[in-house]
Amino acid sequence: MKLSKAVGAMSAKVMLQGGNVTFTAKSWDANGGEAFQATMSAQSGETMVLHAIGDDIWGTISGGKAGDGLEFDGVRNRFVVRSDSEATALLNKFEGYYTMALPIADCRFYLCFACGRCRSEWFRLSDPF
Repeated sequence: MKLSKAVGAMSAKVMLQGGNVTFTAKSWDANGGEAFQATMSAQSGETMVLHAIGDDIWGTISGGKAGDGLEFDGVRNRFVVRSDSEATALLNKFEGYYTMALPIADCRFYLCFACGRCRSEWFRLSDPF
């Protein structure tokens, strides 16, 4: 979800197993000071009810490809804002290359990712066996 200002139209793109869904709304439904709520709809019939307070978002998606309904919860990615020096300093502490095992049922996979000052994170999922 990308929101550039606290007033006016907004949109969100959601990736579901049945395909991508784009939601739109002309404005927030409610603004209770710090708390915001919006009901967004998609042309394919899904409805998203979005709540936001500060950097936190949560809500539900129902209908269409979402079936009986899904819940979501998230936070703003402040690392995208390159001028945020506090976030950059925090991210620089984790610079390096990481590998972790993902033992899921009968599958044996590992995930590799790198984190650097230029913020070029990349991910690789491999089956080494």
